[in-house]
Amino acid sequence: MMMDEPLKFIRIFPLLLAGGFSAFPRQFAPWAFGTAFARMGYGYAKLLYLALNLESIYTLCVNAAPEAATSWSAFIGMVAFTGWIYMMFSGTADIWLGLMRLLRGELPEVIRHPFGARGFVDFWNRWGVLPVNHVPTASSALLRCGLLALSLLIAQGFSYGLLLWLLLQACLIGLDSWLGRFQVWTVKIPRWIKNILVIVAFTLSTPLLYGGGWDLALQEWGRLFSASPATVYSVFLDARLTTPHVCWLLWISVLTALVLPGFSWWMARGPRLRLLARSTGILLLGSMVLISISHTESASPPLVRAGKWLRNLSSQAGSRGVHQGADGWLYPDSDLHRLTQKRHTPGQVESILSLQKELQSQGGHLLLLPIPDKISLRPEPILPARYKGAVHPLGYHASIQRLKTAGVDVLDMTEKLWDQRNRLPLHFHQDTLWTAEAMKEIAVHTSRHIRKTYPQVVMDETPLVDAQFIERQDLGNLARFLHRHPEHTWSAETTQMVGLRGLTGAETSPVLIIGGDLVRAYDDPTLSFPPASVTDAPAGFPTQLGALIGRALAVTDEASPTPPISGKKLVIWIVRAGEL
Repeated sequence: MMMDEPLKFIRIFPLLLAGGFSAFPRQFAPWAFGTAFARMGYGYAKLLYLALNLESIYTLCVNAAPEAATSWSAFIGMVAFTGWIYMMFSGTADIWLGLMRLLRGELPEVIRHPFGARGFVDFWNRWGVLPVNHVPTASSALLRCGLLALSLLIAQGFSYGLLLWLLLQACLIGLDSWLGRFQVWTVKIPRWIKNILVIVAFTLSTPLLYGGGWDLALQEWGRLFSASPATVYSVFLDARLTTPHVCWLLWISVLTALVLPGFSWWMARGPRLRLLARSTGILLLGSMVLISISHTESASPPLVRAGKWLRNLSSQAGSRGVHQGADGWLYPDSDLHRLTQKRHTPGQVESILSLQKELQSQGGHLLLLPIPDKISLRPEPILPARYKGAVHPLGYHASIQRLKTAGVDVLDMTEKLWDQRNRLPLHFHQDTLWTAEAMKEIAVHTSRHIRKTYPQVVMDETPLVDAQFIERQDLGNLARFLHRHPEHTWSAETTQMVGLRGLTGAETSPVLIIGGDLVRAYDDPTLSFPPASVTDAPAGFPTQLGALIGRALAVTDEASPTPPISGKKLVIWIVRAGEL
């Protein structure tokens, strides 16, 4: 994987200047603060506005699950990574040149429109500083290609893919140098054809860099030139890669790399174009300052709002782990990743199976409640379509089948909830918790299943409880993830529930509930829709289910390494479906 912070790249960038110090000026240039700050503004804009977002795009493509990957995702991944390399080196070069200009040092151009080259010898000689009147040769091209590879090696570590990529570039440089001996190649082949060949060959070689090896590169090339069958997961990934934001980002990156002239070209024009170039660069630098200010607690609110607006405008669709869908629906990025991305961390299946073995050894039972993710029951705001049923996470059915085979009692209510999603508000627009209506619906169905399957844990006597009607409002955790002051953008959502007092004996209950935030919802003051005070009656899932089966329930967190299952006849594990 690439480094997470592109500014670290600045520290290793001088490697590209190696071999070209003879081209440095011997005298100081006049002071030119406007030109220096403008040049730095263009550099930071390339890094933070373009490179970071391009990295998020090719990461989506590289980490795509086999069920979701298509020829389109392979193509976008190669284009995005090619643009990422150019923006990282070109942006860092602009920052270095601007810093040197502040010190009255005027360096020659470091990155000189490489994608306009007429061959690979010319292409690689456009990366790095060259002495004046230097004639591009294959040896100097190999040197600069090696220096760029060395920069990537320091930035991301060694991989066999990087070594193979370097060998491939050396072969292309040698082939171009050999063809340069023939008049057919140098004279009769139009330059634009050579230019296209360079762009295509370089772009096609990038899977060796981001794939880290030959196998993944072959998969990407095979996927690019073959028609993959469409699945709901591939359609979701294509939808993420064809949003207006992604399309604009790719177009701007392509225009910057292929068409738009560099900063020095604008500064060599007339006074109006020079003023335009300086003003644009200074405005870009000012926008970087505003974005930095937005992270400062002591900054004035107008500056913070302006910086956040710029940050949200420039960020890839999905900001700070939140994806914004249509009609005000917010989704955690993890929900979308479960539909399109490879899983790099193990799910809960092994832990559930381990607990099942322990319970079997002492005569207990395990009841699993997989709760569908928000995007499973409400996918339309992300991908408008007519759905016949819920969209399950990748590998969900295989995990459920494996658990059932091991003897786990799985109560999957996804289809029931799908049928009722238009009748009941099952999810909040701006939060990851289930609504009180969804919680109550699942508690009712669970109690019926327990009464039928595990009657020994049910108490027929109706407990004496004190009911309290509760209404709560909250902006939602997803809205708070997006903005420090979400009340300026969103309205609070309301939920109503009934709190119950009077259920006692949870410590000695034969029924144990294991779960995370869904179990603690409406009782935990650290979560959304918290209790207004410590005197509020309990209203969470354990209380609702306990009232329906006539007894209090013991509760433990799913993160507990050793859940207290000794003496328990029934353990109910509530888990999000995407975490299996």
